[in-house]
Amino acid sequence: MIAVTSLLLAAHLLAASIASIGPLVGVGLERLAARGDRLARWMGRWLAWHSWVALAVTAAIGVLQGWLAWDARYQAAVAKLGAKVFYGVLEVLFSAVLMLVIAASWERQRRRDAESERQTGDAAALHGRWLRVTLAVLAGSNLVYHFPILMVVLARLVTGEDPAAAVLTAADFRQRIIEPAVFARCLHFWLASVAVAGCWLLAVAWWRGGEDGSRIARWGARIAVVPALLQIPSGIWLLSELSPLRQSRLLGGDGLATAAFGASVLLALWLLNQLAAIGFGETDRPRLARAAATLLAVMVLMAVVLRSANGSP
Repeated sequence: MIAVTSLLLAAHLLAASIASIGPLVGVGLERLAARGDRLARWMGRWLAWHSWVALAVTAAIGVLQGWLAWDARYQAAVAKLGAKVFYGVLEVLFSAVLMLVIAASWERQRRRDAESERQTGDAAALHGRWLRVTLAVLAGSNLVYHFPILMVVLARLVTGEDPAAAVLTAADFRQRIIEPAVFARCLHFWLASVAVAGCWLLAVAWWRGGEDGSRIARWGARIAVVPALLQIPSGIWLLSELSPLRQSRLLGGDGLATAAFGASVLLALWLLNQLAAIGFGETDRPRLARAAATLLAVMVLMAVVLRSANGSP
């Protein structure tokens, strides 16, 4: 069972990372697109649609995970969140609508480009660009801010790390955001999400191939390498904030958790080396495939770590 739940968790985190960071990466592409960069236009439109699909996948897997985990303990934890679960669903729908508008705006831009040789400077293109930037910031920041915090608080309620006995008020919830144990997990996820989104571009680059693929690969590696490096100190902080029981499971008390943790750290260090090489221009397709596969392996291993350290089935 732990293999199934770990794979579901890894897929959920992968999709959530692309959904939340994808629109923000699109903001960076707008600057290149404004200068007439056709590849940036293609990538922006592609990323807009795939971010929306990733959000739908995130929601679907989240529902499936909740169904598989549903028991009296989980039900009690959800009840303690009160209306925040309902508002969380509304936030998902809000971001989904914004993403659809962004994708539709890119499609209109594509049609205008096909009808005219003029690639920059017209008012319609300028208005579309500012619309996409504004909506992308809203959609991405909305997901980045709300859902890691909500999911971490829920997880702590389920496992008993959070001893709340009543429904959390808005003030109670805000107080939990600044708790080190909560913020450390959120920070780790935020950094991982940026790294995942960057590495996702490596898969796109492998598929695209040629000079376009090389450029996309360099973009992705440069996006991913710094947050991937910062995962090291953030991971140490996160480990220090775990309960003594969970620390002992990771550091020898549970064979599976310890092995998965050690392997994930080694693979993450190797991934950093690959990202640095790609960022400096070594964009051959075998290297891109190895880097993307390594990221997937790290995510699956870390999902195993989370499940095993929490004592989940």
